[in-house]
Amino acid sequence: MKNVIYLILVMLIISCSNESNDIGKLSTLSQHLKIDEVKDYLPNSYFEEVAIVYKNNIGEELTLNVSSNESITEATFEDIKYRSDHFEVTLYDPENTSFQIVLTGSANHTSAGVSVFLGGILMPFNDSGTTWSTVRFNNGEPIIVLGDDFNETIVLNDREFKDVYVAIGKQGFEQFEAYSELDINSKEGVVAFRDDMNELWVYDRIEK
Repeated sequence: MKNVIYLILVMLIISCSNESNDIGKLSTLSQHLKIDEVKDYLPNSYFEEVAIVYKNNIGEELTLNVSSNESITEATFEDIKYRSDHFEVTLYDPENTSFQIVLTGSANHTSAGVSVFLGGILMPFNDSGTTWSTVRFNNGEPIIVLGDDFNETIVLNDREFKDVYVAIGKQGFEQFEAYSELDINSKEGVVAFRDDMNELWVYDRIEK
């Protein structure tokens, strides 16, 4: 009789354990990583149909159109299956569609925990690579990590900007000969960039 009771207890424990594991799997599968802080970092106009005007050092203007797309992606990290918000904002020249500035907002599980970031990249790639920028977030706020070139104040073509992440594309110690700079902040978004001739274009205004 004691053996029977013991077997029943063992079966109940196994049953409860399996049920607990199933609940854990359901909880993991339904995990959804949000990136509201990344979207809020950029100007609201980046998610509308607008044009952004940039100027070079002699006052010539270049107008880039803005398009955006938001989606939910599914991913797996080790035993974790999860959903994650994702957006992509593209600044492009309608007269030269091969040139683009692509900004992406993402959140992913990594070995160090959940990584939330804004990535920026100049396209097309150079022969030696391309220039890219990353703004990382922690507890809902952008952070500065080792290796970031962060400027509380920077002057570009006689205009002053605040809290700018500056990215310079290099091969070794040599700066790329094209598309070699991408500067980002929260207020203006893409503050400045360099084109295929390495000419610096600096934010001037938004046109709706």
